[in-house]
Amino acid sequence: MYFKHRHIDYYVENIPLLDEPFLIYDDKVNVLVVENQREFLNLVSDIEGQTRKMEGSTVFSDESKLSDVSKAVEFVYQYYPFEINRKALLTKLYSVLRERVNSEFMPESLELASEIQQFIFSVMDTMDCELTMDDFECSILFKSMNVRFADEYESLPEAIIDYCKNVVALLGDKIFVFVSLQCFVTPEEYQELTKTLLQHKYTILLIENTDRASDTYRVSENRLVIDSNYSVL
Repeated sequence: MYFKHRHIDYYVENIPLLDEPFLIYDDKVNVLVVENQREFLNLVSDIEGQTRKMEGSTVFSDESKLSDVSKAVEFVYQYYPFEINRKALLTKLYSVLRERVNSEFMPESLELASEIQQFIFSVMDTMDCELTMDDFECSILFKSMNVRFADEYESLPEAIIDYCKNVVALLGDKIFVFVSLQCFVTPEEYQELTKTLLQHKYTILLIENTDRASDTYRVSENRLVIDSNYSVL
């Protein structure tokens, strides 16, 4: 499958599933429905693998330039429990915090490090054995004190919105690919969630196995349905 504009296309046995790339719009909810269960699973698995730097058949591009899926796509498929403190995001958070310490809080950091080292030396001196230690860096306190994103939410849409904000703030613009999202939210929640994501100018792509289009979904959608016989509706 080839996604353009960022756009996507996907190949089934080296044959494009679509005659033309599926165009992804920044100002619409892009919905790709693949009703054939095997190909739905293949597509989802392919994109997920590429986010882990594995080879795959799905291609994303921005205009004519191919995108690295592991960098361009934020892949979301687990909703209950919804994990907002994902490893990659926390790793980036600690990196940013370390940079802040070194650039904006260096005097305070050096003073605190000196005090902590002096305290540790005092405790070490009480031992009847020879001890040593590495230099102390204040930045390790963030991880040791389990600094993380607040994760108490009243609803799944609220958690998703905050997660997207954190991703963009730390990792930059992404294509948010949500798998089977409509299975986990009510039509009303879907309406408000997608409306809010578009207001924040996030690029979103929903990959679904069932076409749930109805009059309830009044957000601006770019929807394409590929039925179980590979016909485009």
